[in-house]
Amino acid sequence: MGQRSATRGVVSGELAPARVSIADGVPCRDFLGRHAPDLAGARLLALAAEDHYLRIHTDRGQALALLRLRDAIDSLGEEAGLQVHRSFWVAMHAAPLAARRGQSWQLELPSGLSIPVSKARVAACRAVGWL
Repeated sequence: MGQRSATRGVVSGELAPARVSIADGVPCRDFLGRHAPDLAGARLLALAAEDHYLRIHTDRGQALALLRLRDAIDSLGEEAGLQVHRSFWVAMHAAPLAARRGQSWQLELPSGLSIPVSKARVAACRAVGWL
């Protein structure tokens, strides 16, 4: 498919996040170049909040960046992925498999990463075909 451009505009008096070009299945190079330069060119799969840091998961490994999850999501744009839990975001092209664990859902990424889905986000995951 063609390229899309995403931005969310001005957030509470701050400057608008930088525009990131997103093509289906192609890494968000600007985002990775800024926050995980060693992984530039990799395919972004997921983001996980860890205290004041953000763990960036790609198909070539992971990196830790001093960045809030909300700021990363704003920078990437809504169509790039879906926040499935208060601490996790998954890229649309990550192709997760769904697994039921008791009463809750988990998304399993091809990399082996298991991501919980909050009950509040189950409907959104169903809407994009992950559950």
